[in-house]
Amino acid sequence: MHPLLKNVKSSLKSYRLRERYGELCRLVRWKADYSEGVIFSDDHLFELTANLPRTRVVKEAEVVQTSQIPICLPVDEKVEFQPQISFFTNYLIDSEDAEEFYFANCYLFLGKYFFYERNHEKKDQAAKQGFRNLLFHKSLDDRWTIDRYQNKYAPLPGDVKNNQRPLISLSNNCNENYFHWMHFPSLINYSTVKRREPELLSECDFYLGSSYDKKLPNYMQEMLTKLKIPKTRLHYSPLRSARMLSCFQFTNDVWISPIHLKFLRKSFLPEGDLKNYPKRIFISREDTPGRRLLNESAIFDMLKCDYGFEKVVLSDETFQKQINCFSQAELIVGAHGAGFSNITFANKNCVLIELFSKNHIGTHFLKMSEVLGIRYGYVIGDPITSSSDSHFSVDVSKLKRLMGSFL
Repeated sequence: MHPLLKNVKSSLKSYRLRERYGELCRLVRWKADYSEGVIFSDDHLFELTANLPRTRVVKEAEVVQTSQIPICLPVDEKVEFQPQISFFTNYLIDSEDAEEFYFANCYLFLGKYFFYERNHEKKDQAAKQGFRNLLFHKSLDDRWTIDRYQNKYAPLPGDVKNNQRPLISLSNNCNENYFHWMHFPSLINYSTVKRREPELLSECDFYLGSSYDKKLPNYMQEMLTKLKIPKTRLHYSPLRSARMLSCFQFTNDVWISPIHLKFLRKSFLPEGDLKNYPKRIFISREDTPGRRLLNESAIFDMLKCDYGFEKVVLSDETFQKQINCFSQAELIVGAHGAGFSNITFANKNCVLIELFSKNHIGTHFLKMSEVLGIRYGYVIGDPITSSSDSHFSVDVSKLKRLMGSFL
């Protein structure tokens, strides 16, 4: 048995993970054979594409073992951030069935079905069966028919034009969230094609979706420029092409791909040491509508006076300056949010301390820290309402005690 699998079965407490144990075993064996995950064709995976002779489904599987138990205070140990094995599966649909596929309204349409890159109906019991069943199993396909799309989302486009060049989706499901653009589903589409067929990138166009036809967020413009994708190759209105590519992801835990992290660091991380960037930074959410830290001033005053922190408001900075700032930081503190996606560019042995509302706790950046070799800790605060986006406060003395565990 591969070392990653020792004692795994007994440690998988949830029924869903025990049910996936066999699949995890296979994934770990594949991981052992190919250090960056495995790429293979799986012709029988999607029933709905089985009768499309010019459509390929390619699957990449990765395994992340979390061995790091984050540092916290005893009162917060009830949060189950326990070591476990996570798997991340990336599916690439590569189709030349132009009459069947088209992109519109940030979605991929196939015949009478439509698809998006992840499941939004988390509370639905069927959703617990995972990506494969929800989006591609015929017993549930009535959820994803064109009729349901028109009733719930938007009218179908009246005119779908043909694009002369191959078309790759960079759609973010009409979501401008920084984390989802960077990690899934948008840029992972690009990095998947770059890894498999790099020569195609110079020949293709990119579909972003109707939500960006007025103006792209600044960080998207910067990243696309660095990837050498000119505006003339970006499309927003409904399109089909002689060749269309789009990725979809599934995970048993959080949306972190080690392969994609390597791509992001290689593509955007500046070389060499940068001067004039602080080593200890507090990431403020003072500019956000949700999950603001109500006692931020008191938190920052303590961090500044006792530990020499500087405050950073990420929306005030360019994408490049955000990267530079995180790449030079030794200690990062702030409330959980998409801005922590920038730890993608942090140095090994950097320390990240997340401040959570007890109504909104996620392990995205714990898993990312594990992959990147970043030390991780957290403190849980008290929200003022039951909403997951409620503003909250964190006990200053609790944070100070936790700081002592790292310094």
